[in-house]
Amino acid sequence: MKRSQKRSQKPQRRRMKRSGARKSHQKLTNIATFYETMNGKRQVAVVVLDGTIPREVKAMWTDLGGKKWGRCKEVSNREKGTFETQERSRWDHKSGMPLKTSLLGKVLNMSEDLLRRYKVQQSLPIDDKIYSVEAHRYQMNNGKPPKAYFAKHRDNDARNQRVNTALYYIGRSKGYKKGNFEFFLPKKGISTPSPETLKRLGITVREPKGLLRLFTSRFDTMAYTIPIKEGRVILQRGDLEHVPHLPGINSIGCRDSLVVLIGENH
Repeated sequence: MKRSQKRSQKPQRRRMKRSGARKSHQKLTNIATFYETMNGKRQVAVVVLDGTIPREVKAMWTDLGGKKWGRCKEVSNREKGTFETQERSRWDHKSGMPLKTSLLGKVLNMSEDLLRRYKVQQSLPIDDKIYSVEAHRYQMNNGKPPKAYFAKHRDNDARNQRVNTALYYIGRSKGYKKGNFEFFLPKKGISTPSPETLKRLGITVREPKGLLRLFTSRFDTMAYTIPIKEGRVILQRGDLEHVPHLPGINSIGCRDSLVVLIGENH
């Protein structure tokens, strides 16, 4: 009897773990998917999810930078507006952190699961042994933001490694205006949500002009801007050009996010 009881207990514990993982993912719902045709095949470029940010992600952001930065100070300074970024708190695969027993491991597993579920990858298998995790805070204290700050880039180039990215938007002050997320896709060979869906979600589409077009690697691209809000998650391939927007004039407050990059390997 004792042996049979022990055997019956093991499957129950496994089922509980899997159901817990499902509940965590059910908090995020796919609201928009963008596809791009590459080498004759349709590939997912960007996926937008909405819902509740998992508590593990919030705890990771707090451990990396939130404890040090504290609660967002919504300070008004009309004489001298300042835009501050704090985003250098990072763990990567060279840090030697124990993955299986740490909060880091849970966040990596969750992010890898999301990337796999929505098929956000380039051409090689996803490998969570190659990773980088960053806590970001962008803060604006009224006034005017700088004319230029963020450069348009690909995460592959920034890391010198094939990666795919999960962006978790943890918090955004009501007074933090604009500061949205923009990415670029070619005009041809793409599939996007319907114009009605884009309008409902507030996602805008425009043709790059001026300096933005000059510094785009391709001249036949369109720029898509996704509004940022608390509880939104963006999944993207690492070979996708993108840029975070600066906050608007007279913005007050913060935009907090956790960026998880997971590599691809042979």
